[in-house]
Amino acid sequence: MPNYFTHLQFGGRVLSALPEPLRTRIAAQRAAFDVGCYGPDPLFFYHLLHDNPVRQVGLRMHKVSALPVFRRLARIISEDRPGGAGYAAGFLCHFALDAGCHGYIEARAAGGQTSHLRMEGEYDRLLMERAGIDPLRQTPLSRPRLRPEEMETIAGLYPGVTGRQFRESLASYRRVCRLQTLACRVGLSGAVDALSLRTPDKPDFRGAVLSRRAAGECAVSSTVLDRLVDQAVPQAVEKTGVLFRAAAGEAALDSWFDRDFSGR
Repeated sequence: MPNYFTHLQFGGRVLSALPEPLRTRIAAQRAAFDVGCYGPDPLFFYHLLHDNPVRQVGLRMHKVSALPVFRRLARIISEDRPGGAGYAAGFLCHFALDAGCHGYIEARAAGGQTSHLRMEGEYDRLLMERAGIDPLRQTPLSRPRLRPEEMETIAGLYPGVTGRQFRESLASYRRVCRLQTLACRVGLSGAVDALSLRTPDKPDFRGAVLSRRAAGECAVSSTVLDRLVDQAVPQAVEKTGVLFRAAAGEAALDSWFDRDFSGR
């Protein structure tokens, strides 16, 4: 998704705000944490041009309650599986950000002012520019340095997905994110937008590739997203504590976890 940078930035803010010793425990698995910040999104990019069961796992997960996957995450934390604590904390950050922002993004996109992907992409652009990154030339998405046993831990959260398939999904995800950067440099955003308008029976891909200039219609949405992201940070900090206490048998997962990725 075009908003990978937003997820990484958000995860970093949450990690910095966690209390000790939890922060140190998660930071020791930073590679798994960063991959967790992508949530199920990399699965969307497995053999992208063809529908397949791996892609469907990611798509379905966004539409149903996240409670079952958080129960599985609590279990891998309690069993101290390789990379499990880091990935679980990152995944929670992804969920907190999606659930906190998607309701607004979907409502604004439905109103016709702009598209879902354009709002997310333009917000990514804004955050990159604030960080001194040129979004038309740089793709600040590092190659994940996960050990095979960590990859198996992560893949085990997704029914029917193998470690090899998840690794391929991550590689494809990274390639697409880099392509989005390269494509905007050669001015392909207009062509992608035009193609999307000609295929109304397909998902709306307008804004999937950034234009050379910031889209003015997203100035309002970026301001709102700033506020929603700020509000989601303390929630994610609190619920990370709940998740790890649940893994230790000291708490129960509450209704916050029993929502889909749009916060419903």
